[in-house]
Formats: sequence, structure tokens, C-alpha cells
Amino acid sequence: MTLENALGATRNSLNGMRLILAVWVIVAHSWWLTGLGPGPAVAGGQLGSWAVVGFFGISGYLITLSRLRSRNVAAFFRARFLRIVPGLVVCLMLIAFVMAPIGAFLGSGTYSTFDATAFVANNLSLIGTQLGNVPIGSTLADVPGADEWNSPLWTLFWEVLCYALVGSLALLKPELFRVAIAIFFGLAMGTLVFQVMAQGPTAGPWGKILCPTATFLAGSVLCLFRSRVFLRGDIAMVAAALLALSYSADFFIAFCPLPLAYLILWFGSSPALHRIGSRYDISYGMYIYGWPVQQLLALAGVDALVPLGGFAVFSVLATAPLAWLSCVLIEGPAQRFGRRVFTPRFASALALA
Repeated sequence: MTLENALGATRNSLNGMRLILAVWVIVAHSWWLTGLGPGPAVAGGQLGSWAVVGFFGISGYLITLSRLRSRNVAAFFRARFLRIVPGLVVCLMLIAFVMAPIGAFLGSGTYSTFDATAFVANNLSLIGTQLGNVPIGSTLADVPGADEWNSPLWTLFWEVLCYALVGSLALLKPELFRVAIAIFFGLAMGTLVFQVMAQGPTAGPWGKILCPTATFLAGSVLCLFRSRVFLRGDIAMVAAALLALSYSADFFIAFCPLPLAYLILWFGSSPALHRIGSRYDISYGMYIYGWPVQQLLALAGVDALVPLGGFAVFSVLATAPLAWLSCVLIEGPAQRFGRRVFTPRFASALALA
């Protein structure tokens, strides 16, 4: 069965896999936020980093497909904006003006409204997430882990950059679009290989950016050739063997993007988890709320009362309601508003009014 047919039906597990990866990120961060350091490393990256790479692989496929199905480039970027920004705005406001004051109350730190406003502006700009941490007073002075209220948001800048690349290149003719994406994927892979040769298995400081970006582009390439890519067990075994071979040669980060993206989509084509996220996709909410919820739990001393595994479970259970509320009250309505207001019929009515 081709990739196009396998993922063309609604009974696939991509939303379920995104939720699993989001939970994986929260579990991985439990080491950081209980003062135990970065946690286990596998093939040059932490567990949470590999979950992010998986996210990017799925996004590469879905975002490229969304661009191909969009009426025009404006519709595509509008849909991306409404998918990301409303939920992010509410999350940042809650952190800055609700969670951070609670954090100051639970600990011995001080709260600053000015810092809270700067925190919102810095993270909402996305590019600000690449310029370093913006603390909110000393509200996190008593936590054993990182002094940041939402460290994972740094990945949004690079994901949005990938959206912009796909959205813009799709203005080309279909054949040139495929060639352009393939070229960018080749450049990303070549740079990764060079970085691993120069910096070792982790690919240096750029490895955590290049690997997910290359995996996004791998997902995009697979989408553009989805009618010619077959999802079969023997091909999946070859992809797994390539991953094992690159791991044994300490080149995993350099060569994992394409086989990893293929395997993720192969697993995602299964209907086993199709009910998860079919109505309420809370994966984005789990990702953006996980870290700040864990910071509050650490300030409340939960990490001192339960072992690491218990802290991870508490973190997931405490994050899930916020993620669900974000999906139901913010993300879903924002997307429905966009579809309703910007349909051709409604837009024509506005123009005539």
C-alpha cells in the first residue's frame, strides 16, 4: 500500500503518536526538573530531544499535505497561525500572570509584573526564544532544575521556519516544488554529516536544530512522493537496519532523518490508535503546558515526596486537563472561526457588505 493510501483514511494513528511523543517529552523533562540533570542520552541526544525529532517528522508530512490542499498561500499561513498562536498566547498569559505568582507564593522568590510582560513578549515573538532565558523575577529560585518557565518553546521557532519554507516553496510548479524540497533536505543532511564528522556523535550545538529540521524535510519529501512510497514491513525492516548501522558507527544523528521519518509514518498508518486525538487533539497543549506544570509541582515539593517515576506520572496527569481545556476552549474554536470566516462564500459576503 502506498503512503498516500495508507494515510489518506481517517483511521490512522498519527494524532495518537503525537500525544505519545508529547508525554515522552514530559517524562524526559522529569530528570531536569527534579535536579537529576539531562537524563539518559541515546545516540547523541536526550530522550526528550528524540521525541521532538519525531514530532518534526510527523509535522513535515502533515504540513506539506496541508499546503498542497490549501486554496492559496494565505489560507495555509492563516491556518498555521490559528493552530499555534491562540493557544500559545493563552499559555504564556497563564504562566506570566497566574503560574508565576503562584510559584512566588510557593517558594521564596519574588514576582515582577514587568518581567512577566517581557516574558510574554519574548516568547510570543518566537525569535525571542532563541535569545536566551527571560526569568520572571526570581520565581523559580527554589526549584532544583532549570530556571526557565517554558524551555521547550524554543522548538516552535524552528518549526514555524519549516512551515514558512514549505509554504513559500509551494508557490513553485509542483515538479520544482519537489526538487526544491529535495535539495533543502540534501543540504540539511550534508550539513549534519559534516557536523558529526567535525563535532562527534552529537553533531555539536547545531545538532539539536539540524536533526529535527532534516527530519521535518524528510517527512515533507515522503509526502511529496507519497503516491510512489510504499509502506511495507520489509522496507520498515531495512529502515530499522539503517538506523542500527548508523548507531553502531556513531553517525545516528547524521543518517536518521529519512529512515526515522519513514518508520514513524509506517507506525502511524496503523489504525490501532486512531481514536486517540480523533476528536480532541491535546498533543500541542501537552507540549506547551508540560514544563510549566512540572515547575509548579517542583515548587510544591512533589519531587521530594515521590520517586522520579511518580513525579513523571503526576506531571502528565496534571498537564492533561490544561491541554484538554486549551484544545476545547482555545485551539478548536480558533480553527473553527478561521474556517467559518474565511470560507470563499463568507469572504465574498464581506466584500459585498
